[in-house]
Amino acid sequence: MYKFTSYSQKQLAANAEALAELQNKQAENGISMSTMLVPVAAQVLSDKLPACAPVADYASILKVLNDAGVSVTNIISILTAHCNEAIYYRTDHHWTSLGAYYAYCAWRGIEPTADEWTKEALCNNFRGTTWNKAPLPTVPAEEITAWYKHMNRRVSYNNGEYESDSIYERKYLDGSEQYAAFLNSNQAQTVIQGSGEEGKLLLIKDSYGNTFAQFPVEDYAEVHVIDLRFFRDDIAEYAKANGITDTLVLYGVQNFVKDTNLS
Repeated sequence: MYKFTSYSQKQLAANAEALAELQNKQAENGISMSTMLVPVAAQVLSDKLPACAPVADYASILKVLNDAGVSVTNIISILTAHCNEAIYYRTDHHWTSLGAYYAYCAWRGIEPTADEWTKEALCNNFRGTTWNKAPLPTVPAEEITAWYKHMNRRVSYNNGEYESDSIYERKYLDGSEQYAAFLNSNQAQTVIQGSGEEGKLLLIKDSYGNTFAQFPVEDYAEVHVIDLRFFRDDIAEYAKANGITDTLVLYGVQNFVKDTNLS
C-alpha cells in the first residue's frame, strides 16, 4: 500500500482556502460545487496493516476543508463498508472502477445498482505503481474493468487537438501504462459528450478522476475534465464560458495535501 503518514498543514490550508474562493465564485455564477478526496487504501483497509502502523487521519484533513467553508462529500464510510471487495488495486495506488462507483453513488446520494452497468475487462495482466516499487513475483496480475451504459461517445482532448469515440483508449493496454486507458492518461482539458439530456459537469481532478469520469458521463449532457497540472486558464471563467452547471473537485487525498497548482 501507498505509505501516507504526514503532510504540510500550510499547503493543506492554502488549498482549502483556494477551493473555498472558487466555490464562492462558482456560486455567484449559479454553479454548484462539491469536493471529494479519495482516501488511500491504508486509510480504508486498516485491518490489513501491521499493528500500530501509522497513517494520516482522513477526518482531520476533511475538517480543514469544512472549516474553510468547502462543501465536502465524505466517502470513507461507504468505502469502509465495502472494504472486503476489490475497491483498490493490490498492485497500484489507485482505486478500481468498483471503488469509484461506490464513491459516485455517495456523491449522487443514490443506492448502488451495479447490475445496471455493463462491465468489460479491458485487460487482466495489470501491475501498477506499487508493484513496480516492490515487484514481488508471487503477487498476481489484476484486471482493469470498464463500466458503462453506452460504450461510444464523442471525446475531445485539448480543444480538439485529439478526438475519439470512446473514453477508453485501448492503445495503452498492450504497454506498461495500462491505467492510462482511462481518458487517455492525464490531459489538460477533455470534453466528453454525455448521455444525459441537460447539465454540464466540470470535473477538476488528478488521476483518480480518470476512473471516476465514466460514471457521471451517463448523467450529464457534457462532462468537462480539467487537470490543473497542465491547464493554465482561469477556472471560473472557463466554467462560465462553457455553461457549466455543476463542479466536482476530485483528488486522491495524498495528492491534494501537497498539490501546489490548486492554490
